[in-house]
Parts: sequence; C-alpha cells; structure tokens
Amino acid sequence: MGFRKSWTTRAALGMMLTLTVSCNQGPPWESYMEGGKKAYREGKLPEAERQFSEAVKKAEQFGPQDLRLATSLNNLGEALRSQGKLIEAEPMYKRSIAIREQNSGSDPQDLAFALNNLAALYYAQKKHAEAIPLYQRALEIMEKARGPDHPNVALALNNLAGVYRAQGNFQEAEARLQRAINIWERALGPNHQYVAASLTNLGELYLTQGKAGQAVSAFQRSLAITEKVVGPDNLSLSVSLTNLAVAQYGVGNLTASEASFRRAIAIREKALPPSHPDLVANLRDYASLLRKMNRVAEATAIETRVKGIELKRAQDKLS
Repeated sequence: MGFRKSWTTRAALGMMLTLTVSCNQGPPWESYMEGGKKAYREGKLPEAERQFSEAVKKAEQFGPQDLRLATSLNNLGEALRSQGKLIEAEPMYKRSIAIREQNSGSDPQDLAFALNNLAALYYAQKKHAEAIPLYQRALEIMEKARGPDHPNVALALNNLAGVYRAQGNFQEAEARLQRAINIWERALGPNHQYVAASLTNLGELYLTQGKAGQAVSAFQRSLAITEKVVGPDNLSLSVSLTNLAVAQYGVGNLTASEASFRRAIAIREKALPPSHPDLVANLRDYASLLRKMNRVAEATAIETRVKGIELKRAQDKLS
C-alpha cells in the first residue's frame, strides 16, 4: 500500500506571513496588493499573479531598494510558485531577498519569510542542497528575532525537517520535528492543529524508516487532535485515518487497519465524488488488505468497483 500524505506544513511560511507586511501607503499600489491577496486567498492564482505583477510595476517607481518592492516581488513569487511556475518565481524571490538584505529598515522576520519561500521553491525542484542553507538561515534569523520558543521557529524547524527527510537524513529530521512539536505544545497547547500536523510528519518519517509501531503512536495522537478540532466527520480526518491504517498494516494489526480504512472510506464517500482519486486509492488499498486477510470475495467486489470507476473515467475522457 502506498503512503499518500504530503509533508503537511511545508509552505506554511509562505503567503500567510509575507502578507502581514505593512501596506498602508495608499492606492494604487495598495489596491493591487489587496487585490492580489484576495485573489490568492480565493484560489484565483492567475488573477493574483496579474495583481501582484501590477504591484511590482508600481513599487518600482518608489526606488530599487524600497521595501514595498521587496514585498510585491515576494508575493508575486508566491503566486507563481503556487501555479508551478518555479523558474519564473525564483528571480522574484531573489530580488526580494536582495532588497531586504541591503535595506537596514527591513524587519528581519520578513527576510526570514522570503528565504523560506525560496527554499520551498528549491525543495519543490528537489534541489535539497540549495534549500537547506536557506531554511537554516531563516531559522537562525527567526530564533534571533523572536526567541527559540516562538511558534514561527517551529514552522521553520518543520520545514527544515522535510528537506532532511527527503535527503534520507532521518536523525536530523526527527530531532527538528520533535523540537517543533515541543514548541507548539508549549506555545499553542497540546491540541493545536500545528501539533497534529507535525505529528503527522513525524509518523511519515517513521514509516519511511520502517518504524511502523512508532508511526502508529504518532498518527493516533494526530488523529485525536484533528478530531477535536474539526469533528468526527470532517474530510480532513480521512487523511489521518488513511495514514493510521497504513501504519497499522505495517505492524500487522490488520483488524485495526481495516477499521481505519473503513472509516476513511465512509467519510470520503460522503464528501467526494465516486471517482475521486483519493477515494479510489482508499478502495484499492482496502481491497489489498482484505486479500491479506483471506477475504477474497469482499476484495474482489471492491476491485470490481475500482475497475468500473476507472473504466468510466477512461470513457469520459474519450467522449
């Protein structure tokens, strides 16, 4: 069975924090910035790109070292990166960083956010050697600016852990995830969604190493927190349940794995169309589990259902 969970809070330092930079200089630059933010929040990424591009043009009139230009460039980079336009986004981040490095009036945290965003771009390109020093520098700046126990430090640690995991440096990744979890638990409480997110990442790290038992513990804690935050039937729970089912399968607890898969499937059947890839993946993995349990008739029925979905999907593409 495949493991489908992504590294949960990788981009959390992106637009969320860069958009806290002050924008009180008035229109028309401010109008383009606000329009870009609104479009980004609504998922209208091409429109966000257009608005931020106009903001860059306006900000260039303020001078080549103006912090408004740095903010505009960074946000344009985020809009581009979110669309997968990584090559176009890179020079935007680099220009933004260069301006902030040369401007003594720049908030160090804003530089850390921009460094994080460029690192996230390199991570997406699998340029891990380039991403790590940027994440490390962002972490150092954030620790100096806000102290070692600030929640933003935990976000930076979480992101750095993701790169270490991708490199196969599991010990370094685990150490940073554990520290991030400890910071968030102290700062935000043990039942915060960020704690759940890093626990999910920790569970994935354990699975990658074949430590299914430790993964089960991490995923169970994450699931319990998520359920308290969103309720028992929220779609996001299906991700936590799928993670847990995979880990339970890994330790040989097939009965528990079945229960987790069945609950994940039930949630997704209510919330998603019948041909949704996540639901189909759950069904396929559940069928594999049933075969492992020698429940061949049930497995065959589900496999037939999956084949029907895939056939209809292929027919729809041809029509």
